[in-house]
Amino acid sequence: MSFSSNDESFDGKEKEILRFLKEEFRNALSMDSLDLLIAFVKKTKKKTFQYILWTDFICGNLRRSAINDINLSLNIKNRAIKCICYILAYSKDLVKSATLSTHVKSFISLSERIGEDLVAIINDVLKTLKNELDVDVICSLCQCLTIIITHANFEKISMDILVETFKSIIQIESVLDSQKIELSVAILISQYFMKETYFPHLRKILNNETFLNDLISKWKKSKGKLRIEYYNLFSLYFIVILPTGGISRDIWNCFQNEMLADLSNPSFTEKASLFLENFSETMKKTDEDLVKQRICNILSNISTDVFDAFPRPKRVFVMTLLLGFASDVSSKQLRAASCRALGTLTLYQSIQEVLL
Repeated sequence: MSFSSNDESFDGKEKEILRFLKEEFRNALSMDSLDLLIAFVKKTKKKTFQYILWTDFICGNLRRSAINDINLSLNIKNRAIKCICYILAYSKDLVKSATLSTHVKSFISLSERIGEDLVAIINDVLKTLKNELDVDVICSLCQCLTIIITHANFEKISMDILVETFKSIIQIESVLDSQKIELSVAILISQYFMKETYFPHLRKILNNETFLNDLISKWKKSKGKLRIEYYNLFSLYFIVILPTGGISRDIWNCFQNEMLADLSNPSFTEKASLFLENFSETMKKTDEDLVKQRICNILSNISTDVFDAFPRPKRVFVMTLLLGFASDVSSKQLRAASCRALGTLTLYQSIQEVLL
């Protein structure tokens, strides 16, 4: 795709709005000008607008004021960061094209320039996050990073920057007890697990049990949407971390207890059982016998009421999974664990009705 600064594709009214906004943003940010820019971004479908947005706004006073100006009112600051999020999302083709040169050159390409701009944005956001106390601003900054992590290819930019960014994110400490912030951070962390090529670079950090302990501790206190988002995060996290040596018994026990509690909670039963099903399906294809044994342990501890309330396909899946584990002649421990689980589940009414 070609990105051009030529604005010939815009009509007279659009050009006038752009000139007005550029002039406005040179002076000071206002709620009206920010709302106008957001509305303009939402309305236009022109691909060439991506470059104009980038050069005139992302690289201009909008970013400098929104992220770095400590004197900006919180309402305007938050709206300005939201505006940057809209522009980043709209300009995702530019973000995807970003790269970073590893050596000094007399000429840099557009993609390299975009890469340098992205790194500058990331650094500005992380610097601001360290001292920011407003909940809405923190969430908007996290959203900004989420869009970048989602669309940028850090293999072309710098894996070191990706890793350092991840370290900073998981160390975000807020004096505010806000599940809204936790939700934004959880969504952001999940994005790091979306690309398999990132896994080797993140595993050293993720293998640290302090990280998982912290996640589970927050999960135990979470409610509503945040608790559901933690399931999304864990489903990705375990796929990344399990092939690297497993997880301690204490953490597994804690995780198991929370899972069983959620399976018995009508608000989370569906999400918890879906996670367990997907997780089991993934682990079935691996050689992680210890993990499979612990899956059997979780399944054998599901209460009668919860299991009998499962839809028939889910009950069939559980029994099929356990029968498959029980027939694995390569591991006595796995066969024993699956047989114990099968023995428990055959006492449940829904299974007895099928057997009879």
